[in-house]
Amino acid sequence: MTMLQSFVGVASGIGIAVACSASQGPGSTISLINSAGGNGATAAFAAGASGAAAAGGSSHSSYMTAPGSGDPIGGPMISTPIPMVDASAGTKCVGVANQGKQVTVDVFFMFDQSLSMTCALPPPSDGSAGGAAGAAGAGGSTATGAGGATAATGDRWSAVKGALQQFVSTPAAAGINVGIQYFGLGGNVLFAMSSCNAADYQGADVEIAPLPGNAQPIIDSLNNHKPSTNTPTAPALTGAINHAIAWKNKNPDHAVIVVLVTDGQPNGCGTVADVVNVAKQGLTSSIPTYVIGVTSPGTTCNYDMNPPNQQDLDAVAMAGGTAASLIVDLSKDTAKQFLDTMDKIRARSNPPCQYTLPPAPMGEHLDPMKINVEYTPPGAPMAMTLTFVSQQAACDPAAGGWYYDDPVTPKTISLCPATCGKVTADVSGAINIAVGCVTKTTK
Repeated sequence: MTMLQSFVGVASGIGIAVACSASQGPGSTISLINSAGGNGATAAFAAGASGAAAAGGSSHSSYMTAPGSGDPIGGPMISTPIPMVDASAGTKCVGVANQGKQVTVDVFFMFDQSLSMTCALPPPSDGSAGGAAGAAGAGGSTATGAGGATAATGDRWSAVKGALQQFVSTPAAAGINVGIQYFGLGGNVLFAMSSCNAADYQGADVEIAPLPGNAQPIIDSLNNHKPSTNTPTAPALTGAINHAIAWKNKNPDHAVIVVLVTDGQPNGCGTVADVVNVAKQGLTSSIPTYVIGVTSPGTTCNYDMNPPNQQDLDAVAMAGGTAASLIVDLSKDTAKQFLDTMDKIRARSNPPCQYTLPPAPMGEHLDPMKINVEYTPPGAPMAMTLTFVSQQAACDPAAGGWYYDDPVTPKTISLCPATCGKVTADVSGAINIAVGCVTKTTK
């Protein structure tokens, strides 16, 4: 399946006419890293970025439901058998229209709880009152921000934990699915050494589920954890990706991503090169890895002898198919940066103009060649039927059209670039996907 890394917000309703689909074959997990590992990684591993998203503010437009699309779940699904009428028989065929639904984005966080997260926050560098606390509250004290999260209390853990809690609480995040696990886990807690067994990180502390319903479980989970270990990044990322693969197999029409949140290099169970290799294996299984790096410029800490290195984190992000790591600078407004960074990740993860197929009617199978995509431009009295093409490479650069992710066992419908651009620009236009009539093709 093609990796989904970018998003163009489609401000339109979508309706889909569908045909027979079959389940996608299960993916396989990536190789587990179970070595005893060293406790001294030689390369620096940290977060860097080309900037944390410029979206800002409270609107987070890439989270918004498209105008005219009705409820965020989509229109009514087919519940009765559909007579398949061949338009060539001389009878005018009218398909059963369905409002399509944008591909769901599922985010699985692998969250760093190493001892370096207890390091003190740096002094503010952006003129904000308290720097790291930012929008959530006053720096160095406990306060409640707009999302209901507790502000920074003087260390990295409190600042980043509060930022994630605020993210899952914000109304703008509603509609995406989020889960979380932590690293390190297990091992010898007395000596702050954690497990090098990837299987120990393959479960979820909170399973992936929709926001806002899953917000409180994640908030509670974060409150029940605290920094106490070393940083076994390679097995932790392996476990996270394997969890995402298993989840993708159960939800093949979702875009599933892993977000690695860390403040430093791996100092046990492998090196940066191992982490890069894990991210690369994940990408081959259609699971991209995003890297959020937490930096504290101008400070030193006994638990963090090697400060974050953007080059290393960029290497992990690039291997994971996400180009570059994303930075959260704790000397600035942490909550806002985190929200902006997640806004950027959401935007990059949601495939442009891609929609899931409705379920088959009761007792029926959907025929892929009895589906049509119809577009109604703003103010037009009737819809035009778009042309189906076999794959994205067959899209006409001017006429556009649409195609399946898999022509044999389709799970999603995508608009060709030309059509996607037009629909995106025509904010009051609408697309319907209708089931029951022979698909319009170029033949």
